[in-house]
Amino acid sequence: MEKSKFERLSDESLIRYCNFVKNLLKDETFYDIEDFYEFFKPYNKSGIVKQITAPLGTNFNRLDVEYLYFLLWYGDINENSIRRPKLVSKDMNYVTEERIRTTIKREGQIDTYIPNSLSNGYLFDLRSDGEIEPYDWDEIDREEDDWDQIDDWFDI
Repeated sequence: MEKSKFERLSDESLIRYCNFVKNLLKDETFYDIEDFYEFFKPYNKSGIVKQITAPLGTNFNRLDVEYLYFLLWYGDINENSIRRPKLVSKDMNYVTEERIRTTIKREGQIDTYIPNSLSNGYLFDLRSDGEIEPYDWDEIDREEDDWDQIDDWFDI
């Protein structure tokens, strides 16, 4: 399991680093981890991000951002101690509501005096009036053509 580079730092070094970062971020506003994570995305050309990552010599991965977020918001940092986060595996579900477009071919019979004059419009009228029920006919072919995702969410 991959871990954050912050786990290798001593408490003393981590406290100094957190105080350094707090000073750099004093004018920034973050409402949650989503805002904080977005701040560290590669397209953010802010000099602040470069200043924050420079002491560790590399860009931050997701776990580094989460670790730093925890330290800054929940780390109970004082001169001699810091509360570190623990890496855990969290179970969750990803739920999608999907609509599958399926082409179904059904075969059936109707009694008629005008077999060569039947039209789609006439047959739809018969179906609407309850004279024929094509959904009750035998299914002879089914093909899933495409699908659309209607909605999605994480169930945490």
